[in-house]
Amino acid sequence: MSLTPSKNLISAWRKFDAYQEPLILPGDEAIRKCGDSVSSSAFEKSDRILFPDKRFIFNLVPQPYAGKIRTAKVYFLLLNPGFGLRDIFAEEQSPDYRAKLVNTLNGRTRHIGFDTELYWTGGFEWTTRKFRTLIETIRDERGWKTHQTLRFFADHVATLELVPYHSNHYGLSNKIVEQLQSVQLMRDFVRHELLPRAESGDCTLLITRKAKEWGIPEKTPNVITYGRHEARGAHISKKTRGGIAILKQLRTIH
Repeated sequence: MSLTPSKNLISAWRKFDAYQEPLILPGDEAIRKCGDSVSSSAFEKSDRILFPDKRFIFNLVPQPYAGKIRTAKVYFLLLNPGFGLRDIFAEEQSPDYRAKLVNTLNGRTRHIGFDTELYWTGGFEWTTRKFRTLIETIRDERGWKTHQTLRFFADHVATLELVPYHSNHYGLSNKIVEQLQSVQLMRDFVRHELLPRAESGDCTLLITRKAKEWGIPEKTPNVITYGRHEARGAHISKKTRGGIAILKQLRTIH
């Protein structure tokens, strides 16, 4: 019996060896020439510390997704995980943090970006900054503490990356993108599982960059696609199109 797209996606990443560099999923060999591995000690002596480029960093754990990707109610579709100055150091110096990153590849854990134990990481800072006003709105509406609200978001929000490898700037050609197994697995999951759910009202998708590369038809119900100028900042608040749609979906959860 054939596996569902979500099971194919998760299976590929669960089999992935997260301890053998370069950290590239089998089937993604075409991206190898577009990046390298760099230790924290080497990074601090490189020009990249102040003048970042488009190279992917293949000693950081890839992040194809975060959250409970089969049951989430809100999906944030992104281009690729970024890179912050603390990232290499954090993975090198905190085995527990790195283990949590690897564990997210099972697709069943709460979204690591809302984990208050990781408040010191760039991922927590980015995620909570992006969703801050929505977190505040839900917290106030439900009379919860902030940590309770963050757990609610961690349970019901997932992020998906078209390309799962870290970089400061994105400059990957479409020719290479189309050769990546990870991209095909992610697109299949979105098209064949998430779009039917969105069309039925069971979840909401927000696409902030390179919407065409996701291959989602225009005007799909409950899919919010940001235009070029919106995507540049990808701002989300309770008054933006994306924020309004996300809050509407989250308010259905009791």
